[in-house]
Amino acid sequence: MSTEDLIALRIRQLEKRQDDLQQAALTIRKTRLRSKAQFEKLYAQRMFKNEYQPGELVLVRNTQVEKELDRKAKPRYNGPYEVV
Repeated sequence: MSTEDLIALRIRQLEKRQDDLQQAALTIRKTRLRSKAQFEKLYAQRMFKNEYQPGELVLVRNTQVEKELDRKAKPRYNGPYEVV
């Protein structure tokens, strides 16, 4: 290809750059939302609930242990407790 052809091709690429960037951003946004939905579906049973029914068993995070340096062998959760 001649220099003029290469310059013309590069100019066309630069003119399309903004459209390509917008398309890439849209594709990334769609992919992230799809990934988020897949994650929520896969781990729906593990997600935290705000309301618990009486009789349910729950574990309470032991935040006291998280502040200590030798927490490796200590229990991270207290319980199970029954919701009243």
